[in-house]
Amino acid sequence: YAKAAKWYRLAAQQGYAKAQYSLGYMYAYGQGVPQNYVKACKWVALSKAGAKPGSSVDKKVEAAMSALSAMMTPAQIAQARQEASAWGAAHHQNTQ
Repeated sequence: YAKAAKWYRLAAQQGYAKAQYSLGYMYAYGQGVPQNYVKACKWVALSKAGAKPGSSVDKKVEAAMSALSAMMTPAQIAQARQEASAWGAAHHQNTQ
């Protein structure tokens, strides 16, 4: 899983929505990376911004965000949103 996480991270940093979602999934479950719900939520949120409406990623994001939010504190959710917003601004990706 570590090698997959490396490649997903590289693609996610280039703005590929499917890679962003997959990296978020890996952080949520600790596959190839340390489990981190804040990073998971950040990458899943970014994948929503870059996904085509109706795509497989778009359809998965709402369920993933709901599941992640149920496991996170309000402070963690706020941190994830802030990190996604900052990353999106730095990389010209709209996160709204």
